Amino acid sequence: MKPIDQYATLSDFTTELDQQKPVPMKIMGKKRKDAFFSISMLAEVHNQTNDPDAAGPYQTIDAPFGEILVRGARLHAGLTYSTITPHPLGANHFQGDIVDLDLSGDGKYGPRHRLSMLLTHTCDIQKLSHISAAPAFLESELSDATMIHLRDGVAPKNPKQMREMWLSNEMPIYLGLPATDLTGVPGGERILVCLHLAAPVPRKVVLSKTTQLRLKYRASSYLQGRLAVLLMRDVQNSDETREI
Repeated sequence: MKPIDQYATLSDFTTELDQQKPVPMKIMGKKRKDAFFSISMLAEVHNQTNDPDAAGPYQTIDAPFGEILVRGARLHAGLTYSTITPHPLGANHFQGDIVDLDLSGDGKYGPRHRLSMLLTHTCDIQKLSHISAAPAFLESELSDATMIHLRDGVAPKNPKQMREMWLSNEMPIYLGLPATDLTGVPGGERILVCLHLAAPVPRKVVLSKTTQLRLKYRASSYLQGRLAVLLMRDVQNSDETREI
């Protein structure tokens, strides 16, 4: 490997990095020259995304999962929801799956909702006794009363604006998904997943539910990125010295 400043392009660097394999970064594909590696896949996403700084102010940027807005992001339905029907004999639950599951306990633990999203990693869903699931509210379920509850009793000054902000992925605790015709509403309904309200659910309860919506690969990667942002936020007022 050469010093990084001697590579002309990002593609040159990642190509040689994949060939040299100084660290094991292979994440999919067989052991052949065209196998996919995490570094090259990240570089490809980078190449497919326009440079926001070069596009001018207040311009929407196309991305592999949808659009990057001035604040937040908008996922496109065609890039988000899979059209593949789960095999009846297969392992039919994966991270990001949306199932008919109300975590509110008939309203005891929060506003009632029809759907929930599975957050536990795919590899662990069939193994663990409990699965992490987050409540997912349809647009029609995001009433003013529900929003007040989600804001710990504080009423938003502009509920419509606040609702759009949440659904546009401007806050790390929420994941806004594009409209789906799951409920039969003309034009479909968007979905708001409350990542910060995830709760453990017995595996047998989860496995008894049929997957209603499944994420495509790029949308699943976006979900994992949002989880990373949520769970790895810095503690600014720590009393630790942070000395290494």
